[in-house]
Amino acid sequence: MSRSTVKFALGFLLGLFLGSAIILASMPAQADSLDVRMGAGLKKIPYSAIYSIGYTKDLEKNYSTRLNVGMWTDDQFGHKGSMFMSIAVGRTFGDKEKFHVKIYVGVGFISHPDVILSTPLQFTEEFIIGYGSVVIIFAHWSNGGIKHPNTGRDYPMVGYSLEF
Repeated sequence: MSRSTVKFALGFLLGLFLGSAIILASMPAQADSLDVRMGAGLKKIPYSAIYSIGYTKDLEKNYSTRLNVGMWTDDQFGHKGSMFMSIAVGRTFGDKEKFHVKIYVGVGFISHPDVILSTPLQFTEEFIIGYGSVVIIFAHWSNGGIKHPNTGRDYPMVGYSLEF
């Protein structure tokens, strides 16, 4: 993939994120939150770590949307660390002040495709179990079979969110 294609895709995705943030900020909401997360890779990426900051906008009836930025490190041969951005929609089950489960699906973009994820465009899924502000997350990144190789990246993470 050429550098101009990557730059265009990054610019497009940044515009998408900024536009989404403006639209989300204007929607009626119950609460907003910021969260920080960190975790380590599983299976084919055992020497990988992930760090992210996210903004969640709660919408009506237990639905929410998430903007997420972060990076992962990876020092195995043929693998690359990468910065990422994603936007996802999800649903919360349970009382988010107490025990709750959240499920998110979304689309994202990575800065450095490698032998694990071969395209900049990625799809994300997150399964979250939490109690109050503390959460345990299982995240999966994959290009959905657009191009091979497409092993995917799986990350268990811990996180903390601050509601405002």
